Amino acid sequence: MKNKSKSIILLCITICFLLFNVGLLFLIQLYKTELNNVKHRLEHLESIEFMFDESKGITINRFKYEQYSIGNSPIYVGSNDGNIIPILSITDQPKLVVGLNQNMCRPCVEAVFNDVKEFFS
Repeated sequence: MKNKSKSIILLCITICFLLFNVGLLFLIQLYKTELNNVKHRLEHLESIEFMFDESKGITINRFKYEQYSIGNSPIYVGSNDGNIIPILSITDQPKLVVGLNQNMCRPCVEAVFNDVKEFFS
């Protein structure tokens, strides 16, 4: 009888420890999932912050050159170096001036011109 009651008590203690460990494993998994969700939200916020900073820089540069007076500088028309004319000779009507630089890739340049054509068509 004594041995039977001891084995029942040991069995109950073992079951309690087993349930306790299962509960801890469940909580660990829950916290791990929550930590991954927070990590993804932080990465998303960092990308939004980066995009905001880049947008802010672009806007600052745009306003720096908005209404910028270019004077009567000589310009090249097309790719012919010998065909230089003063800029005021082509500005008797409002014109759209698009500034491009050598660092822009060809698809980017084509995309700019496609957007301009679409807007004015």
